[in-house]
Amino acid sequence: MYVCGDLPHRRRLDLEPSSEGTPSGREEIMTVEIALNKKKWLCSTVYKQPQVYDRELIALLESTIDKAVQEGADFIVSGDLNVNVLERNHALSRVFQTTGIRNIVKKTNML
Repeated sequence: MYVCGDLPHRRRLDLEPSSEGTPSGREEIMTVEIALNKKKWLCSTVYKQPQVYDRELIALLESTIDKAVQEGADFIVSGDLNVNVLERNHALSRVFQTTGIRNIVKKTNML
């Protein structure tokens, strides 16, 4: 993740699970807090290896998003989730619906 040096920001390790704290140790979440026009944004980027179970990713995302909501911050989640989010009822549908996250991907970039 790259952040413009002119933007006030800080990495939020308290919102990131350690590799020992993840179910398989093969999921990665990095979260940065960015201040934009006196508003706090939490930006998380996520990577899940294809062989990792979706339920493991769901647990990590729910935890990170719950913490962001408790802080009252706006948030963005991006990354390589290795889930086909274009399917109607994909593995993360419930998480997206309960947290109000909206998918902006309209077509896949996979070959």
